[in-house]
Amino acid sequence: MGAKLTMEAFRVQNYRSVEDSGWVTVTDLCALVGKNESGKTALLRALSKLKPADGERFNGQREFPRHRYTREFERED
Repeated sequence: MGAKLTMEAFRVQNYRSVEDSGWVTVTDLCALVGKNESGKTALLRALSKLKPADGERFNGQREFPRHRYTREFERED
């Protein structure tokens, strides 16, 4: 039998609307609570990229925070 791996904590940075989630501790029971559009789904989508069940792989250009992309990579033409 192989060793069982468990996640104890995670951190999401520069993914869609999340600049930095800080470290989130995971226990047997974990709930994400927050206002609408606060990034709850973005956290879950980022975690799903570790082992995607739907086959959707990480696309850094598409999933980089849009507000940072327009601010940091403005076109000058």
